[in-house]
Amino acid sequence: MEREISAAGRVVAVQSAYGSVTRSKLPLGTQPFVDEGNSLVNLGGVTAITHGPGGKGAHTLNEEVPVHELERVALVYALSAIEFCKIVES
Repeated sequence: MEREISAAGRVVAVQSAYGSVTRSKLPLGTQPFVDEGNSLVNLGGVTAITHGPGGKGAHTLNEEVPVHELERVALVYALSAIEFCKIVES
């Protein structure tokens, strides 16, 4: 049986995963950059969650991302998926 996860449920799942990994609260709100999430929200009315590793020179020729940031964000993504599964099962 397929079930839809509400937009609020998706946000809660990512917030929970982020908190488990960082022991801090995930900031919510607009971002100081443009990505596909902006288009999904503005043109499609779809809730979007933008989250990725911190680094320097994002999307430039000299982009740098520390390995620990890749590990952190991979763990947030994995735990978010687990949280999504819990929501669907309940």
